[in-house]
Amino acid sequence: MAMTISSKEKVCSTSHATVHGRTEDELLEQPIECAFRYGCHYETSTGLRTHGFVIDLYQRNAVVTGCAKMSSEIEFPDTNQLVAVKGIIFRQEDKLAIKVHKLAPISSLGPEQCIFDLALPQWVVDKSVVDRACSLWAMLPASNRALINSIFNDPDVLYRFLTEPGSYHAHHAHKGGLLLQSIEAAEYAVNLATTMKHLDRNSLITTALANTGFHLGA
Repeated sequence: MAMTISSKEKVCSTSHATVHGRTEDELLEQPIECAFRYGCHYETSTGLRTHGFVIDLYQRNAVVTGCAKMSSEIEFPDTNQLVAVKGIIFRQEDKLAIKVHKLAPISSLGPEQCIFDLALPQWVVDKSVVDRACSLWAMLPASNRALINSIFNDPDVLYRFLTEPGSYHAHHAHKGGLLLQSIEAAEYAVNLATTMKHLDRNSLITTALANTGFHLGA
């Protein structure tokens, strides 16, 4: 069942403004242009004046219903793939949704949006740990952010990074332990670089996050 977004949930960044923390009235009729993870779609006339599609679009902090007319520029990918969405935020019954004008698969994510924010909700074991991953990612320059995004671009690699244990019989031997172990290493590196000025903080963070991804994707 598709869900719509409430005024208390995050939507995402638009090409024109940031919508985090804004009220429902402020969001209405605002343009939106960003990446989501595609869930599924089905044909319907509900909420549309003409026959069209209802589309499930996902970000970690938002599950969004997209509505598109048959005449819209829509190219549906495989389930769980990344898509670029362009449209307008509107009210559907008592919730907010996206009137989708254009949707197309994207092969990679640029440095403007964090790959960890595009995890499906069921992939997130501990939201606070993923928040820490996003904060570390945001510290990096654009080239490093793009590298991290490319390493975890494969949905299977991202899913395993977020859910697998850090070990089977030793430390972090629990679901989500692999991510937690990587985040703790990156945070330790940040503190180390603060006191040891010859160390490159960005390289240390990138290595701590990317090393596991390289192995998972091998």
